[in-house]
This record gives sequence, structure tokens and C-alpha cells, in this order.
Amino acid sequence: MNQLETAIAYHEAGLCVLPARSRSKKPAVGWREYQDQRPSEQQVREWFTDPKHENIAIVCGSASDGLVVRDFDDASSYRQWASRHPGLAKRLPTSITSRGHHVYSRSTDAIKTRAFDDGELRGDKAIVIAPESVHESGVIYSWHNGIPGDFPVIDLPESGLGHSWNSDSGNNVTQTAQTTQTTQDNARRRCLCYMPSVKLAIRRTIPPKPGHRNQKLFALARELKSIPDTRDLPAMALLEVVQEWHTISLPYIGTRDFEVTWGDFCRQWSVVIHGADTNRVTLAFEAAQRRPPPPEVSFSSKEKYVLLASLCRELARDSGEFFLAVREAGQLIGVTHVQAWRWLQDFCNMGLLKKLSSGNRAQRKANEYRYLGSM
Repeated sequence: MNQLETAIAYHEAGLCVLPARSRSKKPAVGWREYQDQRPSEQQVREWFTDPKHENIAIVCGSASDGLVVRDFDDASSYRQWASRHPGLAKRLPTSITSRGHHVYSRSTDAIKTRAFDDGELRGDKAIVIAPESVHESGVIYSWHNGIPGDFPVIDLPESGLGHSWNSDSGNNVTQTAQTTQTTQDNARRRCLCYMPSVKLAIRRTIPPKPGHRNQKLFALARELKSIPDTRDLPAMALLEVVQEWHTISLPYIGTRDFEVTWGDFCRQWSVVIHGADTNRVTLAFEAAQRRPPPPEVSFSSKEKYVLLASLCRELARDSGEFFLAVREAGQLIGVTHVQAWRWLQDFCNMGLLKKLSSGNRAQRKANEYRYLGSM
């Protein structure tokens, strides 16, 4: 992707994106007003059509929906943290910098920037230079595992990102607290699997065949968000529930490792807001799977591309106009929100859709479209 496409992808992910000049870490525009709110998509497009704006800066904190970035200037410190927290190291978006790594996450609490002897934790109103930018040394920032589809919310104290990793001092306290909390939570987790509402949620979301695992994990997260006893729990409290789902689903999803299922569920849990009984998008998605696809996309052999077009048609059946968030669309059809955004843009360019207004993730507002194809 070019810088404009990359900047738009970050904007769609709910990040506050600003331009910076080539090989610079400072924003190229006045940014006081963007310390607490994001610029519009149109503003981002105008900035990044200027060839002088080659680097991409991101504002951490509330402007980017609670973004927190741990800057590891010492590569050995990053390796020590990653070995102690392998699950988070695999799950959290991580970029390679000129000296080490940036680990991205989100927090529901306001986090102030803290300095350590091996880097810093960048919180509210701090700036970070994003991948696809060029450091003054000529090193290009890059994502460790490709451009991320999500920036998960984590428990910062338990993550180990809030202190130095040049030595083990302080780590034993964190481990002891984690062990105590785990012991207290185990009995509650085991009981969840025997609740009738949870057992029903598991049964209703078992995949019918291979290729539906991600969609059904999204459905499981929405079902659990509908249950009062589970809707506000952290992902770790649902570990046994997901293990039960995985065991029952194995005949239909193949011999996939549980760690993959668990990581995908945690990503779904961090982005799902509403329960399954509160959103008409799920009903439209179910209808889209049952009905023939729109003839306008009959040229495509990509099942998920066609499914997204069908979803748009079903959402538009009442009035021709509908709201759809790219993140929710991606979760439903089993692709990243960036891919869903690209396909929706393609539908607009080919005349299947017309975009009426842009969404705002901070305000929980989705993009608005008008469907122009065959019903």
C-alpha cells in the first residue's frame, strides 16, 4: 500500500493519524486539536496527497480510542518480555523500529507516558511513528506480522508492559499477583460451562463445516455478550468456555490448535460491543448466507467478497440505505477490517454502493451506504 492507503487503514482502525515529513518524528501540522479527537477521513486524505508528508504519526491515548504503545529500545528487553508473555507477544501488533520494537495495545484507563531504562510506555497525547514510515537513519518501520486487523484491549498491569525488562526486579510481584488471581478465578470459570445459557450459546455457534470458524467465534462472542453473567467478564475468565466450544467444534474445523482458536476469540471479544440480540446486522448476515448473491458480483469466485455484497443487499432491503462498520463486516465474513474496507470501496467504485457518510469509531457511528444493485 502507498502512504495514503496505509494512513486511511490506520484511520479506519480508530487511530488518530497525522502526517510527518520525511525521516521526521514530528507532526507536519499543528496537532493540539487532535490530542483528544481524530481528524476526519477527508482531512487525512488531503494531508497524505501532499508528497512532503511521507511519514505517518499516530497520537496515543483517548484520541486513538485508548492506544498505548510500549517502546522497547533494547531488543534484549523485548525478547525477555516476549518469552515471559508469549501469548501477548503473538497477539499484540508489533512493529520493528530502528533500535527495537513497538508493541501496540489499547487500555480502558487513561495512561500517562512513562520512561524506563529500556524505552518507554507511550500513553495519552504521546506521538509514535507508525510502520511504513522512514526513520532518520533510513530504517523503514515495519509490522512484524503484517498490518494488524485489530489493536486489542489488555490489562496493562498483568501484561508486563508497564515496567523495565532490563532486570527481573519487580517481575516476581507481578507473577505472584497473577497466580493468586488465577486461583481465585478457576472455580468461577469452570462453573460458567454448566450454565444453561452458556451451554446454549456454545451449541448455537458450532461451525457447520470448515471455513466458518472465525464467523462462529464472532457469533460466540456476541452470544456471550448477551448473557448478563458473562457480558462484562475479561477474556481470560471465558477460557474454559472457549475450550469447550473448541472441543465440540473440532470435527468441523479440522485439527487446528486450540491456541489459534483462543487467540482469535480474544480478538473477537475485544471488539464486540453489543450482544447477539441487539444488532440487525447479524440477522442480515444470516439471510445473506441463505439467499442467492447479487448478480453484480457473479464474476467473482471469492466467497467472502460475494458474501459481503450479499450482506449489503440484505441490510438495504427495508429502505435502500443502511449503516455498516467495516470492523463488524470483517468479523462477520472472516477477513480483516482493512480488507472489508477495500471491498466496500470497490463496491462504491463499481456503482453497487454509494457512501452517504463516514463513521466515527469514537462516537460508535458506522459508515452509511445506499445500495444501488439488484434486490
